[in-house]
Amino acid sequence: MKEQWIFGWTQLLTIVGMTITIVIAIGGFRTFARWKREKIEESRIDVALKGLALAYESAIVFDEIRSPLRSDFEWEKMPNSNESAERRKARGSHWTVLKRIDDKKDFFNRLWELQPTFMAVFGPETEAIFSKLHGARNRIEYSSEALIDAVGIEHDPSDQEMRNFYRQLRVDTSCSRGEAGREGDAVGKMILEFRNGIEELARPIVDREFGKANRKGLRNRCLDWVKAYRSAPKRNS
Repeated sequence: MKEQWIFGWTQLLTIVGMTITIVIAIGGFRTFARWKREKIEESRIDVALKGLALAYESAIVFDEIRSPLRSDFEWEKMPNSNESAERRKARGSHWTVLKRIDDKKDFFNRLWELQPTFMAVFGPETEAIFSKLHGARNRIEYSSEALIDAVGIEHDPSDQEMRNFYRQLRVDTSCSRGEAGREGDAVGKMILEFRNGIEELARPIVDREFGKANRKGLRNRCLDWVKAYRSAPKRNS
């Protein structure tokens, strides 16, 4: 009888131990699943914030690229210096736009770096949103090069179609701050579509995390991050 009780207690302790092990395992799986969900959500928030910061920065970057205020020092390093001062100034004004784009290569590099991550989180169809900003840059570059090539070429002043063509080129490459998206400004429209597309996807996630009441403050934080990044000393390559 005593041996039977010993056997019974052994079995009971084994069952209890297995039960505790199973409960711990289930709790561990649940904890891991919750941790995994939290990490995924943190990644979504991080990507959303970076997307919003780039969207807000894009307006600043393209305002600077397309600014109609252009100084002589901006085209000092323009090649082909064996030409008249008048022709060089005319070409330099358009060449400056290309130089400004090159000066913003850090922004465009970060844009390319974020794009695949953003697509992974929000879906491959979001590539179309990024194509808006890439298209805006490509259009500015094409228009600037066309205006450079047109310097010194006489056009028939009565050719309205040609006049409209070159007027559109100048609109593509020049825009005063705050005028982006005005009528006929295809480049400004693409920039706004990029920003709106990013905000439509990223804003609900950010609002859910930080609250709508903090929307303005968060936007200012994004802009502060952008300004801090751009003002930080760059490493020499």
